[in-house]
Amino acid sequence: MFDLIITTGLRANTFLLIGVGIVACFAAGRIWRRFGSREFPTRAQATSLVLIVIILMIGLLIGRRPDWDEIEHIHTAWLMHQGLIPYSDFFQNHPPGLWLLLSPIMDILPKNGMICDFIRTLALALSGCILWVSIRLARHLWHERGTGLMVTLLVLGQAVSLELYNLRPDLLANLLALGGVWCLFAGNSSRRFLGAGLLMGIAFSITPRLWFLFPWILLWLFWEALRGMHCWRQVAAFAGGAIGGLIPLALYLFSNSLTKDFVHWTYLFNISGDFVAKGHFPLVVTGLAAWGCIDAMRSSNPENRARVNLLVFGFILSAACYTVQPNHDLQYGQQFFGFLAAVLAAGPAVYIVRRLIIPGRMTAILLALAFVLWQPLQAIQHWVRDGGYLRGRAEIARLMEIADGESVVCVPPGHPIFAANATFLSHPWQLYYWLDRPDVRIPLKGIAADIIQSKPVIILDRPLEGRPALIDILKQKKIITLDEYETLRDFLASNYELIDIGFHKYWVRRNRLD
Repeated sequence: MFDLIITTGLRANTFLLIGVGIVACFAAGRIWRRFGSREFPTRAQATSLVLIVIILMIGLLIGRRPDWDEIEHIHTAWLMHQGLIPYSDFFQNHPPGLWLLLSPIMDILPKNGMICDFIRTLALALSGCILWVSIRLARHLWHERGTGLMVTLLVLGQAVSLELYNLRPDLLANLLALGGVWCLFAGNSSRRFLGAGLLMGIAFSITPRLWFLFPWILLWLFWEALRGMHCWRQVAAFAGGAIGGLIPLALYLFSNSLTKDFVHWTYLFNISGDFVAKGHFPLVVTGLAAWGCIDAMRSSNPENRARVNLLVFGFILSAACYTVQPNHDLQYGQQFFGFLAAVLAAGPAVYIVRRLIIPGRMTAILLALAFVLWQPLQAIQHWVRDGGYLRGRAEIARLMEIADGESVVCVPPGHPIFAANATFLSHPWQLYYWLDRPDVRIPLKGIAADIIQSKPVIILDRPLEGRPALIDILKQKKIITLDEYETLRDFLASNYELIDIGFHKYWVRRNRLD
């Protein structure tokens, strides 16, 4: 069954903000109608849009509470910096590329709440680099004034669904992948194909979700060969670069005897379960991108046809890859598609804006702009009202202060980043989605004895809001016996105090509270 979900970003509980936005748009429209120009973008328009971008970036920086992905990946990099090996010493189901890059800088990172600022800033910096590459692609595709602004607005309109604020391997991988596309877009020399293969090989070693990169490029080259392009040398250069990009990962896996574990946890484990056909496609960007594909193919000259075909093939294959994937992985395949769609949508967006810039219609432009940016604006106002980021930041800082180098039993986001795990438990999905799997259950056997023996300084009581307590889950899933459950409960009551820190409750060892 194919379930296509088109999202607009509008919600029923935002009528008040919609009214305020309409009033603001009409007021701004009258000002721009008086002092504006038919040319797009004017200096006033560009300045206003830049201010909107700055406000949105600040909102993304300090809006949403720290996510478990952010805490998980920086904590994993720290574990590797301590000499631990993923998959064997602690649970993970991602490739180690991002952690290997972050591991060398662990000693210089702040060991307080500023670590959350660093994580969020790094994510937004990577997102900014991806946006810059996307703008370069769009300008070379459309050759229209205002294309860069349109790409920026279309990307920011997807800021929440693309998780531009969230430090995940996908951000770095998509930056490298789009860098590879730029290499191919800028010329057809063998050196550029070698560079593209190298960047895409590294990207694939960081996240396997970009597996479609290789069939995409090979299909495109085959298509161009049918059009008369002599591409065997380019195919060889691209393949050589891709192999070179995978070599660092292969060396790390072989040197640590991790090949079997890596294949199991990052491929077999992640693709297990039901595959579904479902995609959450943003209405505005997807529609404009489809228009852009048709328009670019109709208007391109023979010299640029190869570039246009490259982007069109990528748009189709990335959409297909994003649509059909494991049921638990639905929200993570959208980034590359979203950025590529913004590139293709920029040309039609500029055309629409220019058609609207006639006397009395500037308000319509601002209303359209508000519609495109409504999802991130609505999300940011909710986050700011919730106070999530500052509260979550204070929670992480307090946990690191209490832990002070001792081991803990916690899972992100409620985890002191620079603290070792007393058990194999390190991820909330181990408890809530995968605990029925033997490969997840077996390493957790004996967790009660491990907790009692190690006497960790902090034990997270309830990993996810609205879910049962940790020891109750372990009992329900028969990870621990009834006797172990009662022993563990008495151990906690005798040695720990249950306190609220931030968004969660924690069992904190009493001698640390004295």
